[in-house]
Amino acid sequence: MSLLDQTIPDADNAPPLATASVIGARLRRAAATRRTVLRSVLGAGMAVGVSAIALLPGARRANAGWYSTYPTHTTCSASGFSGSNCVGGPISSSYCNGRGFHRDDSLKSGCDYVDYRVELYSCNQKNAWIWNGGGGHFRCSDGRNVYNYCGETGNYLSICKTFL
Repeated sequence: MSLLDQTIPDADNAPPLATASVIGARLRRAAATRRTVLRSVLGAGMAVGVSAIALLPGARRANAGWYSTYPTHTTCSASGFSGSNCVGGPISSSYCNGRGFHRDDSLKSGCDYVDYRVELYSCNQKNAWIWNGGGGHFRCSDGRNVYNYCGETGNYLSICKTFL
């Protein structure tokens, strides 16, 4: 038998007077159980599944501001102002969120994209005005539409008008 054969330990049998390895004991204690593996697989599957929802048609980012309210002038009168009193850009209720303020979400259809933004402090630190006139009370809320229509980009002031 050569010297080399005597110095190489046997992989199947422990050498005489061998002690347990501290690192080996830690690894055995930390070994994954079936429950740990199943929990990890289910967690990863849930994360992938929830992330995949964003890829579905019609999915859009959630905005806390969709139903937000903003600083408003409440003492405006219709006397001395023109027409609808909402001036400065296109006026439409389609620019409004669920509470009658300018929306702040995004829409995407094919290569068309519109990002609705709120002009928070466009005049005297206010976003909206409540008017009394023209058949009742209504609110004008300022915003901006940033768009990309299949390569044509731009933005414009837009106004949400809603009757109260």
